[in-house]
Parts: sequence; structure tokens; C-alpha cells
Amino acid sequence: MVRILARPKLIRLNEFLFVLFIRTLGVLNFQNENLTGENEFVRTQLLTNDDPNFLVVDVGANIGEFAELVLAQTHRLRIISFEPNPAPFKLLLRKYEKYNSRFKAVNLAISDFSGSSELIVDDSRQYDGFSTLNPGIHSESDPNIRRISVSTTSLDHFFENREALKIALLKIDVEGHEKRC
Repeated sequence: MVRILARPKLIRLNEFLFVLFIRTLGVLNFQNENLTGENEFVRTQLLTNDDPNFLVVDVGANIGEFAELVLAQTHRLRIISFEPNPAPFKLLLRKYEKYNSRFKAVNLAISDFSGSSELIVDDSRQYDGFSTLNPGIHSESDPNIRRISVSTTSLDHFFENREALKIALLKIDVEGHEKRC
């Protein structure tokens, strides 16, 4: 079987199967919302909950690509985006200020405790979403890596004394810290 698949004539088929396989694993799917399935999900699922009493919670918002998708395709759904890294957070605030009745940005890291923690930031990729609370993801010897202190809270604590809204979607993308959210 290997001899058959290794033939030069089948290189295109092998490349296609390889790309199909890695996309199934999620590799390279970040390139656009059609590959991630986010566009289809918002269009088919969130539009059915396009109600001001429903909330999308975006933990690890970075510069707000997912918020942009939700805000563009819905008309009444609210979204709250958490981003602890100060540089992307400032951009997030500026980008969506016109949606102030439907959008709120919060400069906090979500974790399983309230307090503070060290966010590891790669200054060469600050707007790519590669900040993390998890040591070991970035090489400490990289000169672009630095640590900054950020405030943390749990989702339970954050929503404890706030207006009761139904959460339509909880999206968490926090570079390996998901289990602690």
C-alpha cells in the first residue's frame, strides 16, 4: 500500500490528504473564520438567539476577531470580551466603541481565582493572541518575551452581582489556560 501511495503521480492526492488531516486536527484553521467554522456557527446558531437578553462571553478576545463576527451578523445580541494584555485591549476598545450598547471589553484575565498573575507576552506577536498565563509555552530565552502583572478573576465572581443574562455562548481561547477558567 505504501509503495502505491508513494508514487510521484499521487503527490497531489497526498498533499490534499495531508492538508485535510491537519485541518481536521485544527492546525491552520485560525487563518480565517470560514476554516474555523466560526462564521457558520454564528450564522446558524447565534442568529436564533439574537436577543438583547442573551450574551456571548469571549474569554481571550485578543483584538476582537470573534466579537467582530458576532456584532456584524447579529443585531441585538450582546457580547462581553475579556482580554488581559494591555496592547490588544486598547485596540479592542477603539475598534468596537460604536457598539457600546451591545459590546463591553474587560481588561482582566479569567482564571479559577481572583487576584493577580503573570501574563507572558511575546512583544514580536502582541496582536496575534500569543500571550499566556502558562509558563513553558514560550521560550524564556527569547528576547521578545516579557512578563507583566495582570488582574485575574473567575467568571463566577465577575458575574456574581451583575444583571442576569442568558449566556448564548461561552468562547474560551486562552492559550492553554482553558482548564482553569
